Amino acid sequence: MAKTCILTEVKIRNLKPKAKPYSVCDGGCLYLEVFPNSSKLWRIQKRVDGKLVRRSLGKYPEIGIKEARERRTTFDDNLVEDELNLAPCELLTFNDLFNEWHFKNISRFSQKTLKNLNLRVAKYLLPALGHISLAKINSQVILNNLIRPMEALNHLETASRVKSVCSQVLRYGIILGLVERDFTQDLKGYLSAPTVHHMPTITDPPGVTKLMKAVFSYHGHISVVYGLRLLPYLFVRPGELRAALWSEIDWEEKLWRIPTEKMKMMRPHLVPLADQVITALMDLKNFTGQGELLFPSPRLKTRPISDMALTVALRTLGYGQGEIVPHGFRSMASTLLNEQGYNRDWIERQLAHVPGGVRAVYNYAEYLPERRKMMADWANYLDKLRDS
Repeated sequence: MAKTCILTEVKIRNLKPKAKPYSVCDGGCLYLEVFPNSSKLWRIQKRVDGKLVRRSLGKYPEIGIKEARERRTTFDDNLVEDELNLAPCELLTFNDLFNEWHFKNISRFSQKTLKNLNLRVAKYLLPALGHISLAKINSQVILNNLIRPMEALNHLETASRVKSVCSQVLRYGIILGLVERDFTQDLKGYLSAPTVHHMPTITDPPGVTKLMKAVFSYHGHISVVYGLRLLPYLFVRPGELRAALWSEIDWEEKLWRIPTEKMKMMRPHLVPLADQVITALMDLKNFTGQGELLFPSPRLKTRPISDMALTVALRTLGYGQGEIVPHGFRSMASTLLNEQGYNRDWIERQLAHVPGGVRAVYNYAEYLPERRKMMADWANYLDKLRDS
């Protein structure tokens, strides 16, 4: 008989992740499964009359030891003979399936995306559907319990995102043989398309000329000065720029290698560095090279500049909220490079946009020679406008 370990809060906190998920028993068929990403999930597994019954009881620390043991007791009390004859979809709830999907897919989300997903799920999805057995989930249940209440609050964009999560969970259930089909597909066309708010940007050459002159006239903290100057040349997401580390800069190859965990789409990204960018980085290294971060905060060197620092700099230069935001440099580059005839695939790849279908699984070095040339041309173009 396998050794039974009675868990404590201290023992659980000291459980370290390994390369593969592993389980630690608490007794009475209750155990805690520890995943490589440090997440922990309570489970119970029991064989009754030769039939294996397995349930997810929730994740730790949201579900503590005391509540997990209470749920184990409730599970045992409710495990009557009639229940054993039920199909898995009748025993499991949507919450059980969501927990399985969440822990299976958590590693593919960036921290920011995961945080937003968890907030939406906790506020909308699980309160609406979590308690319902998989056998009773259908398009009308999703519509009446989830979509219509959100529609009544005019949360159309959020409703669309939550419906997408629901769809992913149900499709995972199809793979496991627990769900017949993705019932959210029946609701296509029900929600009105949310209004798309494009990031304010500047795309006319005279406007870009004025903007580049202003950017290079900015005086402030060194991290903000160089962050603002480099953003138009690199056109990465502002959060990716702020979090840049010196260890990610490949000086020999003239590349910035952004690791998977920092990217919105959880895929590594390569940013070719034009000669002008290399020169600017070498200058910046004289100021911040003693630390890990390219753009450390003026208050705490171990943290990057805030998400508002670049926005405030643009406002200081006289650019209002409706004219341009830091994220707008991406739209600026995309629009002008497309107008100048560069291959759309090169541009989209440099923006780290993920195409649909089979092409969603791509080599992160795709079109790298072409992108090197495009980024060098783009840097020269910006310099020409700035110096005109």
